[in-house]
Amino acid sequence: MTTPVRNTDIRRIFAAVDFPKHVIFEIMKMQSSLEKMDVIEGRWTRPENLHLTLRFLGELPSDRLDAVREFLGNIDFSPFNINFKRLGVFSMRSEVRVLWIQIRGEGLIDLQEKIDASAADCHDTVHQYVAHLTLARVSKVVDKKRLRKLLQDFQVYSDPFEVSSFALKESIAASGAAAYRTLATFGR
Repeated sequence: MTTPVRNTDIRRIFAAVDFPKHVIFEIMKMQSSLEKMDVIEGRWTRPENLHLTLRFLGELPSDRLDAVREFLGNIDFSPFNINFKRLGVFSMRSEVRVLWIQIRGEGLIDLQEKIDASAADCHDTVHQYVAHLTLARVSKVVDKKRLRKLLQDFQVYSDPFEVSSFALKESIAASGAAAYRTLATFGR
């Protein structure tokens, strides 16, 4: 009896939109402003890790990456504009875990749905898509009342910017936080 060989070369991959440098600069200014308000404690997303996830594709063996590149490369979309709308949080068991900015754009959901349809056999757990940018992973809310007010009143950078491409990215475990590497870029 032979024991099946387990592929240990597993890659954690996802499709994402990278932000232009001027937008990353604006995000960093918002993060700095929010951090000074001392409403939450946690780990702020580093500038090089700022992105908009379109779809988590799963933990896949390296030998499937060419197929993923191929189906993502066949997705046709026109450039579109997106912009930031408001702050929000994701909670688990009533504890705030993520501080984020909602993202909106005319072509965004269309692109995300095309990726979903193309990637149907990659990862079978698909959640309702919430277009967002993670600003911080929250370890503690210092003041819940001030956080609620902040979520209502904080003015996010709202100038629209163009999305003309998206990337296939890999999440690499690193000490303390993930690091992301771009494996391929698609679009114009």
